[in-house]
Amino acid sequence: MCVNSDFLIKEADRCVKCGLCLPHCPTYQLARDEAESPRGRIALIQGWAAGDLQADRSMLAHLDHCLLCRRCEGACPSGVNYSELMDAARAYLPRTTPRWLPDVLADGGRQRMAMKLAAVAGKSGMQAWFPSAIVRRMLRIAATLSASESGSSTSLKKYYAAAKTQQGEVAVFTGCMGATVDRRAIAAAIEIITASGYAVSIPPSQQCCGAMHAHAGYRQRAAEQKRTNLALFAGKGYDSLITLSSGCGSYLADISELDCTVMDAGAFIQQIGGIGSLPLTEIRRKIAIFLPCTLAAMGQQKQVMALLQDLPGAELIELQGMGCCGGAGLHLLTQPHTGEQLVEPLIHQLAASQATLVATTNSGCALQLQTSANKAGLGISVVHPLELVVQQLQKT
Repeated sequence: MCVNSDFLIKEADRCVKCGLCLPHCPTYQLARDEAESPRGRIALIQGWAAGDLQADRSMLAHLDHCLLCRRCEGACPSGVNYSELMDAARAYLPRTTPRWLPDVLADGGRQRMAMKLAAVAGKSGMQAWFPSAIVRRMLRIAATLSASESGSSTSLKKYYAAAKTQQGEVAVFTGCMGATVDRRAIAAAIEIITASGYAVSIPPSQQCCGAMHAHAGYRQRAAEQKRTNLALFAGKGYDSLITLSSGCGSYLADISELDCTVMDAGAFIQQIGGIGSLPLTEIRRKIAIFLPCTLAAMGQQKQVMALLQDLPGAELIELQGMGCCGGAGLHLLTQPHTGEQLVEPLIHQLAASQATLVATTNSGCALQLQTSANKAGLGISVVHPLELVVQQLQKT
């Protein structure tokens, strides 16, 4: 085995196999199989790094099923850096995710092409012609995006001045999919943050945060994306780097070279005073809230929930399920069966709640919940929490 296994063995050896992670692991809850748990996957990595196990199809499948939700990290008394261990192992192991997949999803031009193709394929039935199941799923999701993001094509400026006495300046991370998936959320964040006295910068030429490539084992490409983004955001004096998708936020928050805090947009707004002073009308709706694993990894779920609790007239219901919706980045495309099992209790809870909207802070979760709600015939829209706030702003 031609691999520098020192880090893998050292980090894996920190796991004492106590099992405190088990109740927090969604895939273990589904399978009740040790190989589908964090400590089981760590044992597999230990065995392979030591040369005692072969990286066969069964072993790779158990590792691939991991959602990297990081819920185990919060429960681990030994402080095992599980996500870093998994990323490092996947970089050395045989790749199971084709390189073209993160390459396409991380490229804005290819995303737009996919959405155009999806619109045509959806009307003509061409989706069934593609031999790759991943491509067929990608086109179905792209068709959902085309419908949900229609009318949101306003271009973003590089700089937005504070609407009142300036308290500071933040940068907004749009990443690779912001213009496709989070355009309305970005616009809402700009409106609220500038109204709160902060200028907003949106540096052009931003790259993907690197999470998709890193989690698929392509660490060199992830490192290139990291270098590009550091040149844009580090050393610029920003008070915070704001993300509209907590999947990006949780990955960026682990970059030690960033000299500003990485914050979910809703958590940042709550930190600087919340929405209580904004001129808001009553929403008078029952809203289901799903707080993603990645927001929990950032430690900012309480701030987002507190922000929404100040939305006048809102009746909030938090969706729980097994702790993860199953969207989990590329899992939405590569592990649909697991995703369907994990999202099912959330959809049942959503249907029973009679909520008319779902709010969540991660684009992958939003896609998973929207496509599953559509499939269940619920007729419910999934939005970013800040979209709800802006909709209730009294326009002057």
